[in-house]
Amino acid sequence: MPAGSGVALLGFGFDLARWNGAVLPLALDPAGLPGCRLWVAPDPAALVVLANPGNAVTFLLAIPANPALAGLVVGTQALVLDAAAPSGIASLTNGAILTVY
Repeated sequence: MPAGSGVALLGFGFDLARWNGAVLPLALDPAGLPGCRLWVAPDPAALVVLANPGNAVTFLLAIPANPALAGLVVGTQALVLDAAAPSGIASLTNGAILTVY
């Protein structure tokens, strides 16, 4: 995270193989984010805006105690607004995979 305050967009998605017909991971250099890759197909209904007070941000994810969720796999990735990034606009984190047990 940038040293100063800012904003991050945390996205969650269930497709870890394709996004809009493109194979993941997808290089985002053509979109103005050099060196960044999209690892998760973000679900527009599962985007969270997070305020960054500086250097780190925390997000608590409550998962209901429902046995039907066992085995659910969800991907997550964040877009961080950062003027110091190579694009001068933002950068992306690596993707993460969450599995509910």
